[in-house]
Amino acid sequence: MAGTRQHEGAIIKCLTCGKEKYYPYCRLKNGTRFCSRVCSINDPEVKRMMSEARKLNNPGGFKKGHKRNVGLKWSEERRKIRGLKWIGENNPKWKDGNGYFRKLVFERDDYICQHCGNTDKRVLVVDHVKNKKMYPNLKHEITNGMILCANCHMIKTIKDLEEIALWKKLNK
Repeated sequence: MAGTRQHEGAIIKCLTCGKEKYYPYCRLKNGTRFCSRVCSINDPEVKRMMSEARKLNNPGGFKKGHKRNVGLKWSEERRKIRGLKWIGENNPKWKDGNGYFRKLVFERDDYICQHCGNTDKRVLVVDHVKNKKMYPNLKHEITNGMILCANCHMIKTIKDLEEIALWKKLNK
């Protein structure tokens, strides 16, 4: 036939079921010894190798898809302790209440940079007038917050760092 090419290959006898199947030489390079995947999985030698591999990958002996803590029961008291442990400031995702602080400062200042008047919401940030490190009691005071654009914030941050360095020297 024109346009088709006869691939050379060999007939292989399946080690599990004994069927004979034709394979092109390109498939034989991989060491084909079975007629199907089902036969390869049912071969005792392959089963043994898979079992050893599973033990190496899963030293605890858990089967594929097994979850370690499934079925673990906690007492009511333990649940209450666990629940209270992660509320508010104890939660690792807690960010000093900044979400609420930011919202109030943005609403108060009407989304306008207090130094240059920029109104682009993408570059506006909330900054503390008095530094949090030097005045920790004013950290959540709305009157201690102001809106700055990224450029003005960078300028103020540099001034704040100089002020903090001086403060550290004096408080040693």
